[in-house]
Amino acid sequence: MNRLKTEIILCFVSLFLVILLFEFGKNSGWSIIVISGEIITLTTFLIFVFTSFFKSGLYKFTHQPLEKLDEREILIISYSLRHGYSCFSIVVLTILLIASVYEYSLSIVTIVSLIIIAHLMPAAIIGFCEGKIEDIID
Repeated sequence: MNRLKTEIILCFVSLFLVILLFEFGKNSGWSIIVISGEIITLTTFLIFVFTSFFKSGLYKFTHQPLEKLDEREILIISYSLRHGYSCFSIVVLTILLIASVYEYSLSIVTIVSLIIIAHLMPAAIIGFCEGKIEDIID
């Protein structure tokens, strides 16, 4: 696995840990260990967002106006949006189902994290399909 794929995975894992630690702290109390863990995972998430999405140009590529893209790039964006939002829908529906079954109300941190995931998922799809995009769109 190359570096970009590893950074993308670590980005999403650290965001997931931010959510878990926040929910744990909200329900069980904010000890110094939970606060420290939250700060560390949030910092880790921000570092990996910067390196894997912004520094690599993936985020900018998926958020360009269509007028600036050529035909091939539009096909790549279309593929990433279709698959990215399919994955996002599965994640959100799973979270909503679990929250509903356990009668748990979602916090604002979870909701904001889901919005962040929605913006990052198409770029993550491109990062994971790196080198295979030409095979996909042909």
